[in-house]
Amino acid sequence: MRLVHNESARLFVALASLCGASEALGSVDAAHVYEQRQEGMGERLCGAFEDAFARGACNPVLIGSDSPTLPGELIASASRALEAHDVVIGPAVDGGYYLIGLRRPCPRLFEGIDWSTDRVLAQTQQRAREAGLAVFYLPYWYDIDTAADLELLKQDARPGSAVFGALRTIGP
Repeated sequence: MRLVHNESARLFVALASLCGASEALGSVDAAHVYEQRQEGMGERLCGAFEDAFARGACNPVLIGSDSPTLPGELIASASRALEAHDVVIGPAVDGGYYLIGLRRPCPRLFEGIDWSTDRVLAQTQQRAREAGLAVFYLPYWYDIDTAADLELLKQDARPGSAVFGALRTIGP
């Protein structure tokens, strides 16, 4: 997961394990890298936000590593949206989301969600309504969960990009 901090463009990288992090993040400059302490997806998301806020982030935006072609404009739009909204969500075409940003911590937003299902977005929307949060929605995008998603990524990857190069190493 990556957290982007708008005001000073600091990058926070929360990893499931720091083992091998230096190789994986060799091209990431000025990142604050830390290991996730939590077990489940909801706990990890909540913890990533808590850690970012504790490290001084304002309006952090979290994206998963499974949307490697996500346009930077969507992340910038998310940061701007947090100036007037409590939550920003980038809905994924599979019923989840590829991005979430918060103006302040809200652990309730991540509780009782059926993670890795097509109900994630709807359940998150319900939690936001219950908490009285103002939500801004970005355009739909995709994340990589299935072989069909991988095919979409292959079509979407720009020649010469790191994603394109990585895809060439795994075959046709």
